Amino acid sequence: FDDLYIGLVDPAKGNAGFYPGIFELIQAIPGDVKVGALTNAAVAYAEAVLSANNVRDRFASVHGADDVAAAKPAPDGLLQCCSELGVAPEHAIYVGDSPSDGAAARAAGCMSLSVTWGANPAETLAANSDGMVSTVRQLRSLLCLDPSQQQAPQRCSAAGSQGLDTAGEARGRNSGQVAASGAEGVHT
Repeated sequence: FDDLYIGLVDPAKGNAGFYPGIFELIQAIPGDVKVGALTNAAVAYAEAVLSANNVRDRFASVHGADDVAAAKPAPDGLLQCCSELGVAPEHAIYVGDSPSDGAAARAAGCMSLSVTWGANPAETLAANSDGMVSTVRQLRSLLCLDPSQQQAPQRCSAAGSQGLDTAGEARGRNSGQVAASGAEGVHT
């Protein structure tokens, strides 16, 4: 099954492309911010999707359910990504689109930011999410990647270093690096 699934990644056919705005979001992440990907699909699928979308080189750590000790919602994969990135889990933000993403982040001690444009409705994401966004623009803003925030760096650094609540407002938690889910930016 994995080989068939991985074989479906074909940018020429428009499958496994990113949701609109995700490529630009990834490009906007400053070079000194470490980025990883973790998916419950095979690692080869994550590698294929990132390569097909021309962003593989931006991800310093990439893992799938088949190459970590236990798949999400267990924290193993996130802890492995954080270790490889040299980022303490409490300083990482995990962006995902499923309840297992939020549960894994919580179990690993990472901040969890859920996106609602995946396959799961917001009400199923809320229980394990530190914050929720419904647009790529909101995600860019909360990750301090919105060009308008360059005019207000104090607001951006406050949100980026303290975290988010479910309304997307700052709350007291230290986070600074990004460990991203392999699925939140992909549509098939």
